[in-house]
Amino acid sequence: MTNSSWIQRNQSNEMSLNFGACRKAAIRHVTALRRMFWLHRLLLYLLRGHSLVVVDTSQSFITA
Repeated sequence: MTNSSWIQRNQSNEMSLNFGACRKAAIRHVTALRRMFWLHRLLLYLLRGHSLVVVDTSQSFITA
């Protein structure tokens, strides 16, 4: 095996390692974004539910 082919193989190994690390980071990033998105949706849902309860109680109070 010549020196240049060994260097080439070494470079391709490094690139695949970098790609794997990059892919892991991207997956972690997407997972974090998805988690934040769902937490945000849940928070909005809870807030909306809370405001509906407040509106309902105030309306029943007015009619009473």
